[in-house]
Amino acid sequence: MNDINIIEKRVSTLEKNQAKLAQLQQQFNNGQCTIVEVLNDLVNGRSEEITEAVGLQFGAAKKEIEQVIDTKTTELKSEMEVIKKVIDSDGLTQDQADELNRERKRRNVHLLGGKLSVKYKLFNEEYFKRQGESIKNKFDSDTFKRLPRQKFDEIIAFVRYWKPSELEEEIIKDSVILKMGKLQDETEGLKEQLNDEKISRSESFCLADKINKNEKTLKKYNDYMNRSSRKDK
Repeated sequence: MNDINIIEKRVSTLEKNQAKLAQLQQQFNNGQCTIVEVLNDLVNGRSEEITEAVGLQFGAAKKEIEQVIDTKTTELKSEMEVIKKVIDSDGLTQDQADELNRERKRRNVHLLGGKLSVKYKLFNEEYFKRQGESIKNKFDSDTFKRLPRQKFDEIIAFVRYWKPSELEEEIIKDSVILKMGKLQDETEGLKEQLNDEKISRSESFCLADKINKNEKTLKKYNDYMNRSSRKDK
């Protein structure tokens, strides 16, 4: 409602009140009503104005409440951002992360018999993954970035003595078996490509080299698994 409409409405109400007052005064002078009845009639006649005034006040209060809610919501979001930054800043420093990575590699080299061992070449990647999951589970973190900085010494100690459980060993072996199966399928596919007469000489050399590397890896894997089987017996 604009200002002109508000003024017009108030003028109209004033005119009605003046007419009503004149009527009540005439009735009172003629003894047709008492002063109490006059007052009651006047109050009842202003009920619409009172309702409107309350409505305007409530509307203003509602806007004020909404503004307060918006302000508090903005403040809460800002506080959450601050908390997130504090959590992130409480994670490992870059130097700590680098040292942790070196310790993890050293531990796996030790567990797998050295970098030149067949077991290291076949299992290192899966060991590294499983080791990482163990660290995150132990220190209740979803990422390495958020590992607790204040527990860095405990994390390093955990890594230095870590080794996969029996269940983890089985998971690692299954992962390597699956990986070797995919490598075998890839090699067969490369051989089919190599037999295609349409490929160029350079492409043929690249395919042959890739096949040779894959077959060496597969042979190392099969030899290792055969030796392991004999030891188990």
